[in-house]
Amino acid sequence: MPYEISYDQQDNMVKIHFSCDDAKQEHYLALEEACELCSKHHCKKLLIDLRELKKEITSRKEIGCFDFGESVAMKMFGFKIAHVLPKVASEMRDIEFISTVESNRGVNSQEFFTVEDALKWLK
Repeated sequence: MPYEISYDQQDNMVKIHFSCDDAKQEHYLALEEACELCSKHHCKKLLIDLRELKKEITSRKEIGCFDFGESVAMKMFGFKIAHVLPKVASEMRDIEFISTVESNRGVNSQEFFTVEDALKWLK
């Protein structure tokens, strides 16, 4: 699996860690699993760690950033989502765009360069 999802009971948040480059379908699967875990544990905080991604996996052609951001917002309206950005510059722009779409649709979404900063913001 190119990602791992866990529930952090202490901080009442779900964490997704992408460990390798993946495709569009994997993003949607991770989102579905995260929604289920959030629902099960009654939490509305999500940490998405994308630091290990090395290529453009969310390019506008491959995943459709607007559609993906809208999909997240529809499933996670009212959530607080922290994206920890990868080092690939073009990938950062796509994640920032997705975060903007999410924010415009009612998700409190921010981008960070470190997990520590993301966790501080989520708490």
